[in-house]
Amino acid sequence: MTSGSNSAWFVCVASFVLRVRRGALLLALAAPLMALAAPAARAESTRLQIPGASFVQQCPCTIGIGSASVREGVLTPDGPSTYYAPLPYSGIRKVCSLTAYYRDVNELEKMTVGLYYRNADIGAAVDEPATLMAEVTSAPGVQDSIRKATTSDVTAGALKLGQRFYFLKVDFENINMDLLGVQVEMRDACS
Repeated sequence: MTSGSNSAWFVCVASFVLRVRRGALLLALAAPLMALAAPAARAESTRLQIPGASFVQQCPCTIGIGSASVREGVLTPDGPSTYYAPLPYSGIRKVCSLTAYYRDVNELEKMTVGLYYRNADIGAAVDEPATLMAEVTSAPGVQDSIRKATTSDVTAGALKLGQRFYFLKVDFENINMDLLGVQVEMRDACS
């Protein structure tokens, strides 16, 4: 190698080292900014919807009293009655809120929707009462349109599948009430 080619080689290597150092420096400075710009990892959440049409009445029932009709997916009772629906499980770990969408034009009586669980303890009595996790009630007054009632006051919100069975229960005190559906918001952690 000649001294001219040695100096060209040296300039090339020095230029490469400076570029690598400059790139590493830029990368080191840019990493925190990129972390700020990246969206934060979101906790998984889902909102389960149980339509009014999927609630069923469990009998023995008095014939002609407490039956219901479903029209356009809305559950409409013919008298005082109670209906049930299972809570489908989505893989999320915690119940955060319960919402009922309804119409209630019965000024004196109300509709109540509750989320319950039953323990599945082997050897326990079958007739132990279910545990209420959350409950919403229709608002007083006459309003001939869809309304909603929501609560985030959920007790024992952590789901324990394999240990408990979860269900929804709606109680109609009388007529002139309709249930459009119920939403249960579930997340890995409630805020």
